[in-house]
Amino acid sequence: MCALFNVVLLALVSMGTADPEDCKHLLQPLAPGNQQTIFGKWVFLEGFSDNEVVSEILRNTSSSWIQISPTSENETVLLDQRNLIEGNCMNSSANMTFSKSSFQVTHDNISITGHFLQTCTDCLAIMHSGDLMAGVHFQALYIFGKNKTLPHSDLEHFRKQAQCLKYAQPAPYSYSGVTELCSETEFACC
Repeated sequence: MCALFNVVLLALVSMGTADPEDCKHLLQPLAPGNQQTIFGKWVFLEGFSDNEVVSEILRNTSSSWIQISPTSENETVLLDQRNLIEGNCMNSSANMTFSKSSFQVTHDNISITGHFLQTCTDCLAIMHSGDLMAGVHFQALYIFGKNKTLPHSDLEHFRKQAQCLKYAQPAPYSYSGVTELCSETEFACC
């Protein structure tokens, strides 16, 4: 389960119907020239998935954060993450490779493809999809922040993005802002 969540974190029946024009605007990918804005430490704040296995992992997650760092290769960055799941800190690292406005991550025989979406300042929105074990496909939408909380208006913007993608509300994962984050050296597996 540890490896599955670590990959799922990388890596798309709504309450309302969003206007198609609004959705077109809300789901714009981050421009390829703006990829340097993804670097740094990001706290996982809220996440949606269309797959019950992934949603269950999200429900069992207490806190999570990622660190995205440049490498010597222009189109590749290092993705490190720490996840507190059922009381255990778990970590993983993987290379994330870019091609125009999309990215790909492969870890433990699971391949994820996705996009960073345009979003609020000090936010990182990731729309991604992949295949889990036994060929089960999933899609997910996650938002991260530089801090442990986001202004309500920024969360509402993210939830409108989720509505555009037809995710059931509320999100299976929503960070409390209170639970401690795993340290960079603390982990149980992976």
